Amino acid sequence: MANKTETRPRQGGDAVNGSVVLRKVMEVLSVKGFARASIADLTSAAGVDSGTLHKTFGTRDEILRSAIQFCADTEASLAQEPLRVSPTGREAILSMLEENVRLRRHWPRYCGCLFAFNAFVIPQEDASLQEFLIERRRSLSKQIRLRLVRSVHEGELPQDTNCELVANLCLTLLSGLTSRVLDGAPPGPLFRSLELFVNAIGFAPRPGRAISHASPLGKAPSPAKNDESSQGEEAMKPKETVQALLNDIRNPETVRDLCMPDVTYVSLNYSNPDLRRIMPWCGTGKGRDAISQTFHDVSEYWRIDSFVPEAIVGEDGNVAVFGRFTYTSTKLRKTVTSPFAIFCKVLNGKVTYMQFMEDTFATAASFRSGGSWMFQSDPHGGEVEI
Repeated sequence: MANKTETRPRQGGDAVNGSVVLRKVMEVLSVKGFARASIADLTSAAGVDSGTLHKTFGTRDEILRSAIQFCADTEASLAQEPLRVSPTGREAILSMLEENVRLRRHWPRYCGCLFAFNAFVIPQEDASLQEFLIERRRSLSKQIRLRLVRSVHEGELPQDTNCELVANLCLTLLSGLTSRVLDGAPPGPLFRSLELFVNAIGFAPRPGRAISHASPLGKAPSPAKNDESSQGEEAMKPKETVQALLNDIRNPETVRDLCMPDVTYVSLNYSNPDLRRIMPWCGTGKGRDAISQTFHDVSEYWRIDSFVPEAIVGEDGNVAVFGRFTYTSTKLRKTVTSPFAIFCKVLNGKVTYMQFMEDTFATAASFRSGGSWMFQSDPHGGEVEI
């Protein structure tokens, strides 16, 4: 069966934003089910007329299949990104599993198409769609196995590691995580369980690497409480606090628990009115709401394709995080990959200062709809037009 997630131009008008439409379709599908979702339901949710929807995606069944395929492809892509870019096998497997939890929490509850067997969402008689999902799972399992094999060759895993069995176990865990998050399991215990699982695989630390994402086995810290001083309980270490915050930063409750009320948040620069016209969250903000609102707005302006911390280092109460992300702009559907750096100050288990940096030239360009920019940087050269 052809994958219909690519959109065709709307006749006589602008192109349909296929990813936005398909996400809206999946919201309907999660509530109504495959059999009961009507064209009227789909057009109402997507905000386009039935003729445009038909020209872009096809029949009702083809629209629903395209949405399921889009959901599964997105899940597979997000899972494979850490396997591709993480510097160690341990970080690759842990980031892949953690990203799965984040996806389940911040996408609508239908997420889990890659591992879905529920006939409410995917008809059992639709053999071609079932085969599509099976192939995606096989491909992901293969990518996990290849990353484990690489770890064996690099001496990070023992030579006798059965990479095929471990990869199958990782895939099974991904499937189980879908159910746990949809059941309402809080992220903190899930993240600590994932660290215990990855520790049990047997990864050896790489010589010279100063960072570790794991707490000691069985010694995972308790989350900071909701009071300001966390009196009577041992506060998390600074790196643990920052990691816990990043693991669930789009959750206002997590931001409240792990940040001081008067936390300072610097996004991309201290103050740049021109850039703020493009990205309203830029500049210096005070209070927890500045962090929560920023990451809410970012997820509105872009689709978060991946967000992978690659290293975290800390000394005393100062913590730095380095990684990369891939975003696709919601309006223009331009995809950009950028490194990022985060600097935090932590006191008594609470973040008091946070600064986020990225390749702003690249990310702002994902919103660029036309025109050109003129630059003169080389004192010995001429004008550059971009």
